[in-house]
Amino acid sequence: MKTQHTKGEWILVYNKDNHAMIETVRVKAWEDNNLMGDYRGCIIADLTESHGFRKHAFAEANANARLIAAAPELLNACKTVLKCKTNQYGETPELSNDLRTIIESAIKKATE
Repeated sequence: MKTQHTKGEWILVYNKDNHAMIETVRVKAWEDNNLMGDYRGCIIADLTESHGFRKHAFAEANANARLIAAAPELLNACKTVLKCKTNQYGETPELSNDLRTIIESAIKKATE
């Protein structure tokens, strides 16, 4: 299946707006993309503090941004695990049905 998500490494870019007193974290792709772009890369997501400036709001937004930024690599890892045939010793890794189902479900959620 052809990749449909934005190509390139997804990175975090931080911004602090002292006037509005908020911090934001942006997830961007830095490959040659023509979608939703600005002059500094393709924007995947903008996450900001919310919910009444809770003490942990930016930490939570930052954790969400890190998870989003890792999504392409996590998807690739899941696909790779399912494609594994044999290792260097000719052994075939076995996945439990539960683990296979979890991985297949995650791939489906990300791609359909």
